[in-house]
Amino acid sequence: EVTLTRYLTKADILEQANKNLSGYADGAQGLLRSNMSNGISGVVGTNLIVPEAYEAAISSALGEYIDAIVYNNYENVDRVLDFLLEKALRGAILPNNMLNPAKKIRIDSSKAPVSELEIIGVASDLVQFPPEYRDVVELLLGQVVVVKDRDIARKLLASSHWSGLPGFRVVTLSGELFSVNGMIVVGSTRKCILSRPRQLKVLLGDIIE
Repeated sequence: EVTLTRYLTKADILEQANKNLSGYADGAQGLLRSNMSNGISGVVGTNLIVPEAYEAAISSALGEYIDAIVYNNYENVDRVLDFLLEKALRGAILPNNMLNPAKKIRIDSSKAPVSELEIIGVASDLVQFPPEYRDVVELLLGQVVVVKDRDIARKLLASSHWSGLPGFRVVTLSGELFSVNGMIVVGSTRKCILSRPRQLKVLLGDIIE
């Protein structure tokens, strides 16, 4: 009974954090608390279930889009943009019916300059998400390959086959994000948002047991 109470308390804390928009950027908070919330499907990070081992990599790959607002349709986007500009808020908007993701990268291990075991996989394949978020996930993570470390990342980027893939980026398990144009971003962005769905799922399983 004591254990169950502890699980329920932890689940309640996580639910309250979501309800209070804890960790969200100002733009996301402003939209979710405004009358602009009509048509919102959800927030990217709270609709993904990511294994703990990949959280740093996925949150780094998502960057500021971790709390991007997904809208069901494009009709109200101008009103949303006007709202953000008027309030001087920065926010990321993804109109689900207007997204046009590039074709997801397919890993060809025969053309990899490293061992197949050193490539974890395409980021979009490493997360669970609702079916209606497929375009969102493939847009943000379908061209990102997760690898073990920066040496592997550099080897892939140095390969003409890999570096020629549209939008290709490589992220390490530590959260180091490498782009073909030479840019490197280090560190997770608001990782707490991404970890909550997994923690809640685990707690729910423990409570049921």
